[in-house]
Amino acid sequence: TQNGCKDTSTCVLILGVGIEANDFLKEGILISPNPSNGQFNVRLMKSFNGALEIYNNIGQSLYREVIVNSDKISVTLNASEGVYLLRLTGTDGVTSTSKVILK
Repeated sequence: TQNGCKDTSTCVLILGVGIEANDFLKEGILISPNPSNGQFNVRLMKSFNGALEIYNNIGQSLYREVIVNSDKISVTLNASEGVYLLRLTGTDGVTSTSKVILK
């Protein structure tokens, strides 16, 4: 027995698991209006560098825009009614995915 562990293996203390999110993921993303008719804004709490992509329910990319030092992105998506996935990928490779609803 070591530090409350009972086993024949070595006890290891794990303090954290996962990848630390960058600031834009911690601070939040606002999509409005959502649902929309295909025109909406993506607001970030901090300036963002990376890419914004929108996918349909079978994974096809319908929209892609490179973002440079911006905290507000205006999007016009010409697609039918439904639920889509909006993915932000920072230049550091960290991603965040949100739902966008068109009606």
